[in-house]
Amino acid sequence: MDVLEAVMAGLPLIALAVASWTCAPYALLWTGIYSYKNGARCFPDNFDPTGSNDRCLTRYQQLLDLGFQPLGVHWEKLGVLLTGQEYVFGSLRHVSTAGLTACSRGLCFWTAFENGALVVTFDSQRGVTHLDTYRLTSVPCSFLKDVLVEHKKQVGIFLRLGYKALPCSSIDDYTKIARVQYSNSANKCRLQRSARIFFAFSAMFFILSTAVLCLFAGFGSPWPWLVVIISGLYFKWLSSKQSYHQVLWMCE
Repeated sequence: MDVLEAVMAGLPLIALAVASWTCAPYALLWTGIYSYKNGARCFPDNFDPTGSNDRCLTRYQQLLDLGFQPLGVHWEKLGVLLTGQEYVFGSLRHVSTAGLTACSRGLCFWTAFENGALVVTFDSQRGVTHLDTYRLTSVPCSFLKDVLVEHKKQVGIFLRLGYKALPCSSIDDYTKIARVQYSNSANKCRLQRSARIFFAFSAMFFILSTAVLCLFAGFGSPWPWLVVIISGLYFKWLSSKQSYHQVLWMCE
């Protein structure tokens, strides 16, 4: 068997490995088999807003105009392969933090409370979920001032019930808020539901594309396996350009 024949024979295994590498992290997240780690990176060394898209730059300036202060860069890791990084702002006056990703499709305000309650408000359409200790609201709007007004309205509901908000004046404060976020049961369910949808979509894409191409090109043809390999590598590259939050939010 020459080198070309060996490569051809190994293509199905390589395609299977790439597809598994793409889907497995979301399968583990869906089943709840993952660990959560996070930490802080100092501002401004690790974030340059001038390299971001226009939407990110607009949000950056709007946050400054609203009185939010840059806190730093927050990183997080779910399991082995899923990572995220966001630029964090905080405001004691608004009792809120805000997370912004350089390649972001959206921004969200966070407020966490000592008893584990959580208020999350997005500036794009993510649905609405209002539970006893979890309030997620979407305000699709080009002006963050309107999003912040709604967020403070939801925060006020918990404050009137006697809940005490966690501090939000430093990047270390935000790492604690992020841990509350991932320990909140309702937020975990939302994350797992999005992971399930993404896993099902990606798995069906690989299965159907392989089946259709094998039907037309033949099982012995390299094209079905090359399409799977290239698609998987392209997706991994694309997802590396944004945090896993952005990937999962597209599934909501």
